[in-house]
Amino acid sequence: MPTSEIRVRKYPTAHTSVSQVQSSHSANMPPIAALSQQSGSGIRVCMRTVCCFLFLAFTLWLYGCSSSDDASTTPVQDDPDNTLPTAPANLTGVVYTESEIEIFWEAAQDDGSVTGYDISRDGELLAINLDAKSYYDDSVVAANSNTYSFRAVDNAGARGPANSIRLITPEQLPTLRLTNYFLIVGQVFDFFSQTAYDDRVKKAGWQDVDSTAIRTYSLNYTNTGYAYYSEIDCINGGLATDRGSPVSCDGRCRMTTRLYYACGVDNTVLSGRIDTNSGYSSMSYTFNELSILQDNQRTLFMSGRLAGRQLGSIIDSAYERSALIERYESPDFQGATVVTDVNTVFSYGTVGVTEPTGSARLAGSLTLRSPVTGNKTVAVTTPLEFSNGSSGDQRFVQGEMQLLADDGSRLILNADNGNPDTLEVTLTLDGSSSTFSEPWTTWIDHLPFW
Repeated sequence: MPTSEIRVRKYPTAHTSVSQVQSSHSANMPPIAALSQQSGSGIRVCMRTVCCFLFLAFTLWLYGCSSSDDASTTPVQDDPDNTLPTAPANLTGVVYTESEIEIFWEAAQDDGSVTGYDISRDGELLAINLDAKSYYDDSVVAANSNTYSFRAVDNAGARGPANSIRLITPEQLPTLRLTNYFLIVGQVFDFFSQTAYDDRVKKAGWQDVDSTAIRTYSLNYTNTGYAYYSEIDCINGGLATDRGSPVSCDGRCRMTTRLYYACGVDNTVLSGRIDTNSGYSSMSYTFNELSILQDNQRTLFMSGRLAGRQLGSIIDSAYERSALIERYESPDFQGATVVTDVNTVFSYGTVGVTEPTGSARLAGSLTLRSPVTGNKTVAVTTPLEFSNGSSGDQRFVQGEMQLLADDGSRLILNADNGNPDTLEVTLTLDGSSSTFSEPWTTWIDHLPFW
């Protein structure tokens, strides 16, 4: 008898009983009892075949279950040490505004290499295998709680455990309001007086990058109109070049041009160009896309011109500071301070510069965004320049400044209020205005001519 018939009788289908299988065969098929009269060796061969089939089927079934269970937990075979990357560490979040959040983290560790991070917000996937150590999200809503999860991905495609952070956005508030306007005005005055610009930007015009490795190509570089040209090897790599003092300057001024080529010095890397012009009583810096990469991987940036000059004696002196800046950016953990379209002048003193003797003036415009403004943009103008009317009093008695935020909130400072010790302040929010007086001394540290 063919062994296949025995297998059919032994394993009926799920929808067929054993008796149904037996009755379905033809009458000439020998019954199971009759098989005992046949060769015993034939029966043993058939039963061995059945047993082998059972063992093989069970083995395949067991292997399939085991492979399916392990697939979700075992790293891919390309992972050299068969390990998962660690979770990103030290998650830190910054809530810039009611709609802007940024999260920073330290890199995960892996036996191979970490190629990126999967990022989700409240269970919604935002990024897959993102190669970064910070994530900026400007799609959140005000007065809301958000949970961000981060999972590292290694070069074998294995994903490690997640780490999460919960951040809450504030309610939406006007940019200019009673609780912060004096801080914003103070920062605006800091930029007019130039105290807000980072000293490292100005220092870059004459910074000693490495005095022991200077190669001077010519002491009379007359083919370019400069007295010398030098190349300087920077302390931590990179190069700086100097061209200095035009031949026509006849000793009364010093003009230099410095170019930085990824120049490493003092835990920073400098790139860009600075033209310095210094005279008997004046100094100006013109920055052509100067960038200063700091050790925290944030970059100071300046493109434009800062100038200052002084006239007079020890007793009588006058100062003037002016700026013509395309863009200045100073990054901070709470958000970068950025000023653009700067055209300002601030002068004061008891002898004339370009203004009459005893004058003080402040005029110009700029656009500001910073943590102080809640990382919102504020446009500043002076429809009427601040002046002391040549009275000799180093306080402004006339003039007007306007601050206008993107959300429509507005602040007006009016010095022509009949009281030289105060300003009239008008704050407009949602179409409703309030007017009050503020003493000049509120900003005494921001306008250093008192």
